[in-house]
Amino acid sequence: MDTDYQKEYYEKNKEAIRLKRKERYSRNKEKELERNREYYWNNKEELAVKKKKYYSSKENLPAYAAREAKRRAAKLNATPQWADCGKIKDIYAQAATTGQHVDHIVPLQNPNVCGLHCEDNLQLLEPTENLSKGNSFNG
Repeated sequence: MDTDYQKEYYEKNKEAIRLKRKERYSRNKEKELERNREYYWNNKEELAVKKKKYYSSKENLPAYAAREAKRRAAKLNATPQWADCGKIKDIYAQAATTGQHVDHIVPLQNPNVCGLHCEDNLQLLEPTENLSKGNSFNG
């Protein structure tokens, strides 16, 4: 099919195409999420190498810096004044020595709920368990 024709067709029918895609996504959301999870677990090492290569290149470094800055800001904004920073540091130190991950029980950034960065919202998890949890909250 001719590329110019495809571009022209898309421009004329942009809104209808977007609606169809959105409907198809909502109908198949669970299947798509499961397919993505499966793909991730089957290609984890390869994806990690690609991600490292992408963010280590000079042209993508600003994107990485912005993402990390957003995460730090969210954590700072989610840390209440009454949080015990000593206990929080102890939890992170314990994770570093045991090889576990520090997980926010209630995620800092989630469409449905946002938790605090305090000692009561932190738990130690095995890396596979924490990575499989993602940004979800079942509470």
